[in-house]
Amino acid sequence: SAPVWSPSGHAIAFVSESEADAEEAPMTNGGQADERIIRHIRYRFDGKGFLERYAHIWTIPAGGGEAVQLTEGDANDAQPAWAPDGHSIAFVSNRRPDRGQSSANDDARFGDPVYSPDGTRIAFTGHLDFGAVGRNVALWTVPAGGGDMVNHSATHDRSLSDSGMSDVFVGSETRPVWLNTETLLTLCSTEGTASIVAVDLAENTVRTVIGGKRRIVSCATTADDKIVFVAG
Repeated sequence: SAPVWSPSGHAIAFVSESEADAEEAPMTNGGQADERIIRHIRYRFDGKGFLERYAHIWTIPAGGGEAVQLTEGDANDAQPAWAPDGHSIAFVSNRRPDRGQSSANDDARFGDPVYSPDGTRIAFTGHLDFGAVGRNVALWTVPAGGGDMVNHSATHDRSLSDSGMSDVFVGSETRPVWLNTETLLTLCSTEGTASIVAVDLAENTVRTVIGGKRRIVSCATTADDKIVFVAG
């Protein structure tokens, strides 16, 4: 899942489960497992059964060839994002030591990473306090090499995401879109709608770019600075 082209177009990063770190059920003397030792709170999903493999980041040449697994271990990785120079990939993962025993960690819930055009920063969405699911989703940046995070929408009392609900809808593309090195586009939910807003990283302000009584679920920019979006 989650295929994404490298900046040069020569490779594709994607997410796939790995056989290498699969967990097997303990065997009994009878030669067939009739019991399981469960060590993680989240161990089974409807339609999938027991979670025995972990999702990791891979790359493959765009023209075909051998896939290379970049990450490993007993943690799930998701949402790969290439650096502009094609030499690094940011991704989302919970690497806390207690990740298997805690369903509500007390630090953060972050996602949707995307590098700035100059590669110096990574923007992402989310909030501190993992267990507080009702908190507003904010837009953040952090230096690509590591450092202090900055919340650029702390004074905007709205969730910068699509919070709409539906029984026939899968999900929205909530990754921020860089307009330039100081401005990002993202979704914003308010009063039953989802709009496109621009976040000024220098002023930490949020303004509506495309609003109205509709639900926008995805947006992108074209080479001539137009905005393309999907809405209902």
